Amino acid sequence: MQQHDQLVFESILQENNIDFFSNIKEQAFLDTGIRYFLLEADRSKIDALLIKHQLIAQIESNNMPDFTSHKKIMKIYYLIAMIVVLLMLAVIVFDAIRS
Repeated sequence: MQQHDQLVFESILQENNIDFFSNIKEQAFLDTGIRYFLLEADRSKIDALLIKHQLIAQIESNNMPDFTSHKKIMKIYYLIAMIVVLLMLAVIVFDAIRS
């Protein structure tokens, strides 16, 4: 959220009884915007308010990664690596037999 939208945004949040936290004193770079901490449960309400009042906000969430998808990707990488190694061994063995 840019500084010029700060008062408008905060008043909209207060009018709609949405809890938020912002500590400007501890934010290193105000030129990139003001960071607000909001509840995930209020996200859809906040999105609607931002659109209604034509405010531009950037979303930065600290979501937990999905480890099951990473496991699936790693299994695919290992499978491909094993296929490549087995093909290389087959070529080496076939070349040794042919010689």
